[in-house]
Formats: sequence, C-alpha cells, structure tokens
Amino acid sequence: MHKKLVFMALLAGLCIAAFGQTDKDFKMGTKATASTITKYTGKETAVVIPGTINKVSVTVIGPQAFYDTKLTSITIPESVTTIGDWAFGLCAGLTTVTIPAGVTTIGKNAFARCAGLTTITIPASVKTVGDGVFADCAKLDPAVRADIQKRFGDKVFTQAK
Repeated sequence: MHKKLVFMALLAGLCIAAFGQTDKDFKMGTKATASTITKYTGKETAVVIPGTINKVSVTVIGPQAFYDTKLTSITIPESVTTIGDWAFGLCAGLTTVTIPAGVTTIGKNAFARCAGLTTITIPASVKTVGDGVFADCAKLDPAVRADIQKRFGDKVFTQAK
C-alpha cells in the first residue's frame, strides 16, 4: 500500500513537471457555466491554458490576466471566446500566438508592446478587435501585419488611450 502511494505521488509530481502550470496558477472569476481568467500567477513561460478549471469552461481571458509576465508561448483553448484589454500586453518574450477559432473578440491593446511577437494567427471567427491590439509589435512579420491591416484597419497598430 505504501509503495502504491509513493508511486502515485511521484506520478502526480511528474505530471505537474511535464505540464508546467497547474489550475492553481490561474486566478478565476467564475459563474455557473463560464470562467474568466483574471490573473496568471505561475512561473512557467510556456503556458497552456486549460479548457476547464474546477469543472467550469474557461471562456474569457480577462483584462491584464497575463500582463507583463515572462511568457514565451501561450496556448489558448478552443473554449475561449474573448481576449480582454491588455490581456497579454507587455509580454516582451512572447513570439508566436495562435488564436483558436472560438474567439470572436480581442480587446484593446491585448498584445500591445509584445516586442518579440513575430507571428500571430487570427481566425475568421474574430469579428471585433480593439484599438492598439498590436501597438508597438515592431517585429511582427510584414505579411502578417498586412493581412491584419487589411482585415481590421490601421487602428490595431495604434496605441489605445
């Protein structure tokens, strides 16, 4: 029995190490059927946001949830529909982002001042973007930049006040 418990504890530790962050690394604002991530408190730089936390679907990345963190990569789950204002702002080490097809709204300055951001994939499902979403993202690939500009206009590269 003791060996079995030790093995289970070791296995749990390996899972946490392999996946980096845990549900406890995310502060949440929860309603009955949907959750908003309000703050990331973990230390990992490559973050995979879980689709559910505490058995509730994660649907919103709230304002400033990852603001000024040491992120290098972020995986956003399909359950997310909204990315809030400044959600990933000032994440200078963030280089590549793929926004899942469920997202319809990206708030103002959501990725502003992400100095290392070179590539971002925005699905056709995104209909609303705020001003300055990519303000001060000087390394953003010119082809990606042109596509974003064509779809959403110049406002996405201008800092929102």
